Amino acid sequence: MDFSEILNSTLQLGSKIILTIENFKCWIMTAAQAAITEEKSAIWATLITDIITIAAALGALALPISLNVIDATRTRYRSPSLLKITSSLSGIDAKKLNRQLFAVLATALIAKLLVSIQLFELILLVPYLCALAVWFGFVVCQVYRHLKFTYTFMSNIGEIHERIFESINSYAQLSFLRPAGERGFFSSNSLKIKKLFKSKVRVQDNVAALMELESYLLSTDPSKLDLDRRIKDISYKAFSDLDNYEANEYARHLLASLPSALAAVEVSREVDVYQALAGFYLYLAMRAILSKEEYKSQIGVIERIARFREDKLPSYGRFCRNGRLFLSFANKSKSSNDAYTYLQEHFNFLIETSVREQPENIPELLSNVRQVIQFKSNYHEGGWDLPEEVSELWGYESMLEFDKDVADTYAGRTTVEQLNEKIETKYKPEMQAYLDVKISDKAQLKEKIQSINMVLDKCRKGIALKRFSSDIEIGTLRALATLLSTHPEIVVECRELRNPAGSRSFNVGHSPVPTSLGECIAAFLSAKNFGDFYGVRSDLQEYKIVDAIGALIVYELWNIYILRATGATIKPEMPTPAIPNSLLGEMKAASQRVPLLKTSLLKTLANVRFIDRLGVLSEQAVSLREYACKFCELLSTALEQKIKSQISSQSLDVTLLDRFKSEVTQELSSSVRKYPLFKRLTIAQVEPIVSHITLPREAFLSGTDTHYVFDTYGLNLAQEVHSWLSGQILLYNHRTENSETTFPTRKAEWMICSSRALKKFLSVGFTISGRHITWPDGKGRIKFFEINCDSSGYYLVLSGESLLTASYTHLENGLPIAMSFTDKGESVSVKIEYFVNAQR
Repeated sequence: MDFSEILNSTLQLGSKIILTIENFKCWIMTAAQAAITEEKSAIWATLITDIITIAAALGALALPISLNVIDATRTRYRSPSLLKITSSLSGIDAKKLNRQLFAVLATALIAKLLVSIQLFELILLVPYLCALAVWFGFVVCQVYRHLKFTYTFMSNIGEIHERIFESINSYAQLSFLRPAGERGFFSSNSLKIKKLFKSKVRVQDNVAALMELESYLLSTDPSKLDLDRRIKDISYKAFSDLDNYEANEYARHLLASLPSALAAVEVSREVDVYQALAGFYLYLAMRAILSKEEYKSQIGVIERIARFREDKLPSYGRFCRNGRLFLSFANKSKSSNDAYTYLQEHFNFLIETSVREQPENIPELLSNVRQVIQFKSNYHEGGWDLPEEVSELWGYESMLEFDKDVADTYAGRTTVEQLNEKIETKYKPEMQAYLDVKISDKAQLKEKIQSINMVLDKCRKGIALKRFSSDIEIGTLRALATLLSTHPEIVVECRELRNPAGSRSFNVGHSPVPTSLGECIAAFLSAKNFGDFYGVRSDLQEYKIVDAIGALIVYELWNIYILRATGATIKPEMPTPAIPNSLLGEMKAASQRVPLLKTSLLKTLANVRFIDRLGVLSEQAVSLREYACKFCELLSTALEQKIKSQISSQSLDVTLLDRFKSEVTQELSSSVRKYPLFKRLTIAQVEPIVSHITLPREAFLSGTDTHYVFDTYGLNLAQEVHSWLSGQILLYNHRTENSETTFPTRKAEWMICSSRALKKFLSVGFTISGRHITWPDGKGRIKFFEINCDSSGYYLVLSGESLLTASYTHLENGLPIAMSFTDKGESVSVKIEYFVNAQR
């Protein structure tokens, strides 16, 4: 069949359809005319009247029902978001429905009026009256659907919940829940076509409404103990793929809805229901925080919950106040953002709030944060992991320097940024060049480079965790210092979070509270514990810190020498405490705090509540007091010995040696310019003038917390060398005059004058004004420099005359000098050679 035949068939079919419609119109008009003719026009009037009556009744019914739905949504379900989506759930817009009812009523009234006054022939109104009847029937169907939804809404909220979930599930299935095989070009286009035939899902309103209904069901249904499992499953998948836009939108609105659900469940259900919901929220919040920076604000939301809610819950149920967030952080892979920084701030907020309001929260808080820091000892605080992983690097010449830089960064003496810069600019290029020589196989070389990068990444993670742990320990110790005077029992409870006294097991994990004598001594030495931690702090804060450390030491002494020695016939001896590796300045400061520590130990032993919590008997208290005093004596002795040992054995700091050279030579250079003797020099080989300076060895050691000023030596050295050279000129230059036989003439530019000569001049009428000497007649004066030497001579320096010879084979900061250092154990001798001498 060709195209012309198809066209003819289509035209014939169209002609038949048009003819049928015309016949149908004629039939309607004939029937209507017959009805009128047979005086049945009253049927139309009755029909219109019925439409008016029913429309008015439905309008009066639908409006109160809509108001009831609004009232139930606001009061019973407490769901403002549910009110926004009722139209999409029912398929009927209540506002439009009411508007249509009133429109039908108005149209029917107009039709009634037209039929009554017979302005037009009735036959002409028949099509419009039929249309009115059809329109009215459509509106009645919509009212039925609306009433059916309203009944379901008021009697079976579970079905409404199911509809909302299906809408969200549809949104998820078309976006982040798509299988991996459906992410190609054709599959994506197919899904876009499917979306066109589905009602648009407003995820913001749907997620909020679903969580509000979940909150209502959790609050009212005793059998419901947790969120719908299907919601959790979708949420876990969404939060694992936050780079997906739809998943991120779902996650954002879910996190915004959960706090209100927590508030409702807290006051209406059991603690375990609240814990389940709070644990789910904190898990998702931490996952989002670690994935994207935009979710950092969730910490502020959690802190508001912790501050203004949960106060009536038992201590074990206060998940937000107790730092349950840290449990979700402990074993997660950390993202590139600086999570430790704002988690540290979160911990500070929680522990400060707990100290002020609910100290009983602190043990649980420390237990949770301990899950983050307990494995910090897995990281070596140095760089020797590198050659252990890449054995070829054992011969790398800068390995010791690299290890020191890493250790300094762990200790906080160097920033991470400085270490990273040095790694990228120095160590990595040198290591790669070193391995290029050692390894010829390119594939193996690439594997070694990857191993180096992995070790360096692990090193950075270890440094971040160590610093986070250090800050946590500082905050914890300061909190315990405050609690010791008000809640000493909680201090003991916090100490017993790890390796409590009497326990036969040993937990190798780390704790924010010192749990051994060694850790207590390390805390006592650490300068961070006694620095300015808060913006505003009490003058007694340092004493409180020592009190807290003293209380922990008393606990350890009781555990070691009382509890474990129960039944022993011989009183155990106390060994000298081991002093951990510390900075020299830290040990000196700690040595000065030992008397304060002794006072703190005795105060703790006098704290009845603390001693009663330990169960110390009166005779044991006497023995414990002796051990406390003995411990302080041994600690003081050990610190003194360690300080002496470290002063004599610690390597001299090259930076300080260089600073000495720089400061001394700069000041020497500026000082010699003040003397005209050094303005003109003759270049020649000379024997150097040698001088020595002896300084305490401590002046060139790092970490002493004492800043030595070296530039004053430059001024003194300039005066010393000037006096010595001037004395040489007076003693050995053949042009030196004797004041006993002659007096100075006015031909010289300036004069070098011995003390004897100056007295002689003054005795004959010369006068002095500053550095100038004036002749007795007052008609001339000359600049002079007095030299204290065994001579009566003076030397008149002529204009342009050079009196010194210098050699520039050795230079320090532009001066003809050489400087060297000799380590003598307790002191450092500085040898300075001046390659300049007086001409004779």
